[in-house]
Amino acid sequence: MSKTDRKTPDRPRDVSTEPTDPKLALWIQKLWSGGEEPQSIHVVQSYKGGKVFGRIVHTENIKANAPMDAAKATEYANTFLEAAQLDCDKIVHKKQSYLVLSYDKAKGAEAYRSYPLALTPKTTYLVTKDEDGNFPSGESGADDEDGEMPVNSQTLMLHYTKEQIGALQFDKGHYATCFGDMFLLMKGVIVDLADANHKAAEANQKLFTEVITAKRQEEDARNAALDRELARKREEFKLDLWREGIRTGRNVLQMFFGDVKGELTAGEGGPQSEERVAVADFLRDCEAVGIFNKLFGVWNEKGVVTEGIFTPIQCATLVKIRDGQLPAEALDDLLPGSSSAIAITPKQIAAAQPLMPESVGLSLMRIKSIRDRKRAAAQAAAQAAQPQPQIQPAAPIPTTAKE
Repeated sequence: MSKTDRKTPDRPRDVSTEPTDPKLALWIQKLWSGGEEPQSIHVVQSYKGGKVFGRIVHTENIKANAPMDAAKATEYANTFLEAAQLDCDKIVHKKQSYLVLSYDKAKGAEAYRSYPLALTPKTTYLVTKDEDGNFPSGESGADDEDGEMPVNSQTLMLHYTKEQIGALQFDKGHYATCFGDMFLLMKGVIVDLADANHKAAEANQKLFTEVITAKRQEEDARNAALDRELARKREEFKLDLWREGIRTGRNVLQMFFGDVKGELTAGEGGPQSEERVAVADFLRDCEAVGIFNKLFGVWNEKGVVTEGIFTPIQCATLVKIRDGQLPAEALDDLLPGSSSAIAITPKQIAAAQPLMPESVGLSLMRIKSIRDRKRAAAQAAAQAAQPQPQIQPAAPIPTTAKE
């Protein structure tokens, strides 16, 4: 806001004892009672809800440590309201918002308290007399106590023409001042922006380098971890192949040559036999390759929790044979083709076969081979033990007398 704004017509200060706006008078009193005594108070035009200030229509400079009472506050309030109303009537000619602003240099350049006013023109007289008391361009009109003349087409046109010329002159000077200030500031702004852009570019380059370095280190660490994992998997695969080969060789030797002694685990009592060793090897092989639960289910101390491909009674029979609680001949009831109710069915074999590696399949075939061999040996022994029929010599052929 510029202090060179157009002057408002002067009026005598209102010294009435009753405030025209009691709230404004109370607001002024609170400035002093709250310890916020201003150095000056301005009445300004207000736009956009108080965000933009227009012309200063009145300025009141306050003496330091000036006393304040209700009468003084009423005087100030009426003066401020009268100045704003006069501006609204003489200059604006329409509804206008104003702000009463209190300033103190110790508190900064901005107003620290404000009071809003919303006013409308109270008169229909728009054209004022000049300093000599005459109407512009020799116009004559009825005497008026306020030094104004009534509205007619000529005075109305003249008034608005003057207003537009004055507004244009004010805007021209105001814009020239604004542009001058803007150009003065522009150089510094451009330098600051260039410096900020340079620093931002350096910061971005540094950040980009750090990100690339971190990504490269992360990728190297991931590759190293992958190499270690591949090496571990390779060693595990070699070990699994070695174990699979050992199991396969053991089962093949047993099937072809028979009577290859194995070992029973601790706690497996009863007389050792080929069948017990073969069953123990089969169950251990199933656990080693991780298919025991799929084949025989999940068990706890109370029994089966989840059934597998083979029934609980089939699993229990194998375990009891391994532990020596059932004779080896009990395997004959489990083997496919048996007429027993617990015999392994072709459907179970078809379901288990995709899960079994070659070594486990050979372990199962080894059990069948042992039982087939022993059954054949038992049958041969039984046949040898049966008494052979005696062959009687043939009776002599009788001869005739003629011979």
